[in-house]
Amino acid sequence: MLAITNTDEATDAFGSPLFRCKKGSGYIEAEGATNADIRAAMAAMISSDKYPLIQLFPATKGNVSLLSLSYSEAEEGWRFNFLLEAVGPTFDEFKRTGRLAFKAGTKVIRTEFKAGIENAVRFQDLCKRTPK
Repeated sequence: MLAITNTDEATDAFGSPLFRCKKGSGYIEAEGATNADIRAAMAAMISSDKYPLIQLFPATKGNVSLLSLSYSEAEEGWRFNFLLEAVGPTFDEFKRTGRLAFKAGTKVIRTEFKAGIENAVRFQDLCKRTPK
């Protein structure tokens, strides 16, 4: 569910993955519970000493992000997060289709939102970089 709160941060902290941003920052943080594919991809990157970059979709030159892992007993285990641009091909595709996809190592991870997708444009507007 994509819902917008009334704070200085926009968030949809109602599921996995969740999005949040500082108003006007220009970036959106995607965070979620890991599944077996994400854990296996990160384990492969760690064991081969590879930099944990992910390819965001749609795949375009420079549309990559750094994948981070953390562990939380309160939030049911391993979590991932990465940044994406508020205005760019990944979020534009998300607001059009409700799908978020990225490639970690050799694994393609896909997730889909249905509830609240009508709020994607408003969410993006809150996150866009504030003109100087």
